[in-house]
Amino acid sequence: MVEQSRVDSTKKKLEIGHMLMAINNLYDKCTSQDAPPHISHKQDYKPRYSEDSNIQIEEAAKKLSIIRAYMTSFRQIVVDVPRNNLAPETNRMIDKLLRVHTV
Repeated sequence: MVEQSRVDSTKKKLEIGHMLMAINNLYDKCTSQDAPPHISHKQDYKPRYSEDSNIQIEEAAKKLSIIRAYMTSFRQIVVDVPRNNLAPETNRMIDKLLRVHTV
């Protein structure tokens, strides 16, 4: 019984760790030098690093709001881009993506 509880706790911690890593990776991609320079939602946010799980969750929530703002801006750029010079298959792909990822 105690062993199963320990296994369950370890699995939960591992899942949370994977989610936090995924959020950090997305945040890094959205705020890196490779991101389009005209999209910047980072502002004055400076991440805090801590072993405290409450602080980690707060930081993840802040990063998710920045990622959401970035994705919203990026989506608007894709919607606004003149598409008359794009190949038909590219237009179909963009239309499909916009239908799937409607907020």
